[in-house]
Amino acid sequence: MSYTTIPYFTKLTQYEMAYAPRLSMLAYNAHNYENAVQYTANYAGAAGAAVFSFKGIAGAMYSLSSTSYKDPDVLLVFDDRGNAIAEDDLSGGWGYDHVTFVAPYTGTYYVDASWWQGAGAGQQAVTLGIYEDLSTLTGNNIDGSIKGEDINGTAGDDNIFGYEGRDSLLGGRGSDYLDGGTGLDEAYYNGKRSEYSVRVDGDRIIVTDLMGNDGKDLLSNIERIDFSDIDVAFDVNGAAGQAYRLYQAAFNRAPDLEGLGYWINALDSGYSLLNAAAGFINSNEFRNVYGTNPDNADILLRLYQNVLHRAPDSDGFRYWLDVLDNNKAPLSSVLVGFSESEENYAALVGSMQNGIEFKAWV
Repeated sequence: MSYTTIPYFTKLTQYEMAYAPRLSMLAYNAHNYENAVQYTANYAGAAGAAVFSFKGIAGAMYSLSSTSYKDPDVLLVFDDRGNAIAEDDLSGGWGYDHVTFVAPYTGTYYVDASWWQGAGAGQQAVTLGIYEDLSTLTGNNIDGSIKGEDINGTAGDDNIFGYEGRDSLLGGRGSDYLDGGTGLDEAYYNGKRSEYSVRVDGDRIIVTDLMGNDGKDLLSNIERIDFSDIDVAFDVNGAAGQAYRLYQAAFNRAPDLEGLGYWINALDSGYSLLNAAAGFINSNEFRNVYGTNPDNADILLRLYQNVLHRAPDSDGFRYWLDVLDNNKAPLSSVLVGFSESEENYAALVGSMQNGIEFKAWV
């Protein structure tokens, strides 16, 4: 889709684009919008940090609004080369700017909320809203219900919406947009994992059929992909990520695909992470790694080495030893504390960010 730029506005700099925080859409389902992101801030200097990036879909309509104590100057939308492509439509009153535009391509856009007029003021309350209307997309629109269901596309290009509940979406042939909405949602593909390219792009997933059958799909609010030979999970902060991190913490290894599938299913079904940790502790593999009758100090030393891959810091070691020696929490709670620690999360996020492969438990 061709589009025009607005030449009389200064282009964004490479620095501004490189350091613009990414705002990620979430399911919204109100006022004829499918997804939205709302940013608010009220701190010293908030008005001076006004450039953000977001992911747009070609053909979708976006409504953006900006408010500040000192009237925003001119709310602007820029393309991925820093050119202005949409400006304030003057529909709001003092202190409020608004712009609506149809995205000409699928990719990154930038917005300058233009709060600079209030950067030196004592009042720093600012807001930015981005609302996504997918009804303008070309192709077949297929809507699910609020209960969760199987939703199948056609042989053409489809826009499939799952809304609430746990949905299973099958795009079929063509290049499709699949939006699971809220809940734990899956996208199904008939081919093997090796027949597709899967790439995470911000808060969306791009799936390209390498065999020329299913086209190129854009996935939003999809937590799992089910290929014919393996499943891939993207809920790094959900059950899949928790199970993956627990394996590393308990066994000092990446999970096996079948075992990971078992524990993901257990957590999906309501099994608590503490109970899962207790199951790991009671396993033969845990005893092989930590010993059959280790004392609390031995367990902690191994946890530091297996999970954090370092010697313990004295304060942390004393804290956890006090917890175990004085029965302030069970070992399962301590194991979860290590597996869900910021340090373990940071160490493993690179292994999970492009999806976590597992064998679904049947």
